Amino acid sequence: MNKVQAKNNADRKQSLIKMMVRIVIIVFTCELLVMTGFLFFPVENKYSEMFIDSFALSVLISPIIWMFVIRKFENDRDNAVKQLEKNYETMIHVSRMTTLGEVSKGLAHEINNPLQIITGAGQVIAKSSDEKMAMWGNRVTESGRRISKIIKGLLIFTGIEGFQKGKAVAIHEIFADFQDFILSKLEEKSVLLKMTVECSKEIKYDESFLFHLMTNFTQNALEAIDGYQKPVFEIDVFTEANKLVISFSDNGCGILPEIEDKIYEPFFTTKDIGKGTGLGLTLAKGMITKVGGTLDLVSRKDPTTFYITLPL
Repeated sequence: MNKVQAKNNADRKQSLIKMMVRIVIIVFTCELLVMTGFLFFPVENKYSEMFIDSFALSVLISPIIWMFVIRKFENDRDNAVKQLEKNYETMIHVSRMTTLGEVSKGLAHEINNPLQIITGAGQVIAKSSDEKMAMWGNRVTESGRRISKIIKGLLIFTGIEGFQKGKAVAIHEIFADFQDFILSKLEEKSVLLKMTVECSKEIKYDESFLFHLMTNFTQNALEAIDGYQKPVFEIDVFTEANKLVISFSDNGCGILPEIEDKIYEPFFTTKDIGKGTGLGLTLAKGMITKVGGTLDLVSRKDPTTFYITLPL
C-alpha cells in the first residue's frame, strides 16, 4: 500500500470517528434538554413520558443531525466526486499527451527521411536557370522547412527534443521577415495588419521557435475573423522588465467564457471535424512554458488578445 492510499484510509477513518463523536454529542445534548424539560414540566404517566421523550428527541435530533452530520457528509461526498472527476480528466490528459509523444516520435521518423530528399531536390531545382523552375524550387524548399519546423515543435512540446539556442538575431528582423511571410495571405483575405515592434534587442532562441508561435496565432486569428466586416489583426512587440512581450489581437468571433479554461487542453477545438486538431494553443503554451515564458488570454472579445512573455 503506497503512502497516498494509506493517507486516504487514515483520513476516512478519522472522518468516521468524528462523525460518530458528533452523533453521540448530539444525542446526549438533546436527551439532556428533554430531561431538563421534564424537571420543569413533570409527567405522571410513565408511558406518556416515554412517548414525549421519544417524540421530543426525534424533533430535536433530526434537524441537528442533518445540519452537523448529514450535510457535511453530503459536502464531503460532492467534493470527493469533484476530485474524482478532476483526477479522471488529469488521467485522460496524461494519456493523450503520452500518445501524442509516441505519435510525434513516429511521425518525425517517417516524415523527416523523405522530407530531406524533397528539400534537397527543391534546392537543386532552385538553382535552375529557368526562373519559373527556380521559383518552384524555392517554394518546395521553403515548404519543406516549414514542415520540419512543425515536426520540431511537436517534439519540443512532448519533451523528445529541447530548444536549441542559436546565434543572436535581432527581434525586429524576425518580425520583419514574418510580416513579409504572412502579408500576401492577409491581403488575400482583406485583413488589415497592424504591427508595432518597439524592441531593439536580440534573442538567442532558434528563429523557428518565434516563427512557429507567430504562425500559430496568425492562423487562429484568420479563422476567428473570417467572414467579419473590416477584419483587423494586430501584433505589438515590446520589452518589459527584461522580458519580450508579444501581443496578438483580432476583432473576430472571440472566445466564450465557458470554454476559456479548455482552450489549452490537447485536442480541444471548436472547429468542425477535420478542420482543426485542437493542438494549436496546446503546443504554443507548451513551447512557451519550456523556455520559462507565459501565455495569457487577457481579453476574450473586442478584441480577443493573447499576451506572450519570453525571457530575453
